[in-house]
Amino acid sequence: MRGSVLGKIVSACFAVAGIAVSGVSIVLIVFFVVALLPALSRARDMVRLVKCEQTLSAIGKVVMLRHDMRDNIYPPSLKALLDEGLVTDPRVFLCPGTDTKADGDEFVTDYESIFDLITQANEANGVQDAPPITEEMLGDYDTPIVWDKAPNHLGGRNVLYMDCHVEHMSEEEFNSRVADRVRQVVAEAQASENSRGGL
Repeated sequence: MRGSVLGKIVSACFAVAGIAVSGVSIVLIVFFVVALLPALSRARDMVRLVKCEQTLSAIGKVVMLRHDMRDNIYPPSLKALLDEGLVTDPRVFLCPGTDTKADGDEFVTDYESIFDLITQANEANGVQDAPPITEEMLGDYDTPIVWDKAPNHLGGRNVLYMDCHVEHMSEEEFNSRVADRVRQVVAEAQASENSRGGL
């Protein structure tokens, strides 16, 4: 009898120990999952950033193809690439880092371009028959041509340059490097148009 009581006590101790070990195991698993969530989220954000860079690079190649096909003239807008059939899927203009969806026939984009800004500035100033956008108007190959409209990636934006390379930069860097350069190019294009007598 004594052996059976001792056996029951030992069994009960192992049962309690098993429950305690199971509880500790569950706590450890929860701790590791919670610790890994930020890393998984950052990895997902990095994948979206790289997909956006690839998308912008592809857009840059299409822009350069059009440039070469049209006697060194750039498109007046990103939508022109779609209208001219150089891009057949409008979803190309949606950044993988956003939840934007294409809406039927309406052109939707998560990107902004220097071409659109020059064309919009011409329209806002009442310029009729504006000259086509050329390399001379845009300047050298370190001119940004397409970028994220908003800081979609890790607090920054992807920027496509004329030579088709893409850089990711913080919002502060974007505002100091890209926004200033874009304003300068648009102002120079406007000054050139004004001196031509387009107003």
